[in-house]
Amino acid sequence: MALFCGETQEGYDFIIPLRITPTTFISGTDYQENGWEIAAIDYPRLDFSPIQIRDFMLHLARCVLIKFGQKTICIIDNETIEMIT
Repeated sequence: MALFCGETQEGYDFIIPLRITPTTFISGTDYQENGWEIAAIDYPRLDFSPIQIRDFMLHLARCVLIKFGQKTICIIDNETIEMIT
């Protein structure tokens, strides 16, 4: 996942730093799925607007959907949750 995200960053107009954390999604006792949480981070500090960061994260989400065959990815910021399917 890290290599793919790095390649996606390099293929975009600018690079937004990311943090990738392995996680487990759980729904009751019958469902568990391993996955990742990918966060845009403001370190080192760069001069990008929230809209630029969100646009990059939407681009990354769409690329991950295609590359890894994901069914749903959520983009979460301070105000909204957007489900990309």
